[in-house]
Amino acid sequence: MIQDTSEQSNQPFDFETENKYLKLTITALRNQIEKLQINQEEKIQKTKSDSADEIFQLQNTVNAIRSEMEKSQISKEEDIQLAVAHANNENKQLKGTVNNLRDSLEKTQIEIEDRIQQSVMVVNDINKQLKKTVNSLRDRLEKKDAQRMEELQLAEKNKCDELSQLKEIINILREKLEVQNGDEG
Repeated sequence: MIQDTSEQSNQPFDFETENKYLKLTITALRNQIEKLQINQEEKIQKTKSDSADEIFQLQNTVNAIRSEMEKSQISKEEDIQLAVAHANNENKQLKGTVNNLRDSLEKTQIEIEDRIQQSVMVVNDINKQLKKTVNSLRDRLEKKDAQRMEELQLAEKNKCDELSQLKEIINILREKLEVQNGDEG
């Protein structure tokens, strides 16, 4: 048993095998880094795609709201025009009695003005609500963009930290190998 131990200590260290294992380790680490980079790039592309989809949906929503608002305005204008035409017909029919015509006309004009004011108020309220919605959506988009940037920066930092650690490990292993080579030399 004692002879076997002395034989093992007298055997030279197999640097080629050690180098082979170190190269395999470096290759495996490099492959892992590449996989991480590919995964990160895929995440970035997915985030971009999701953001583009969300922007597209928001644009469609805004366009739909705008279209509904335009339809509403057209409908209100038609109502107003219809009311004015109706008032004119009444005016023609009531020409014989001036006093009744004046009273009816004043009442009709007051109603029309009230309708116009109400329509204007409704449209103004809708505009305010749409502006609030657009501002809210813009804020949410900006927050999402900021959050996405933070996530990307963190991922980049983590990648750099990992690369730095791998470099340190390689340097430590290299120094150990050089120390071992120096001890045997």
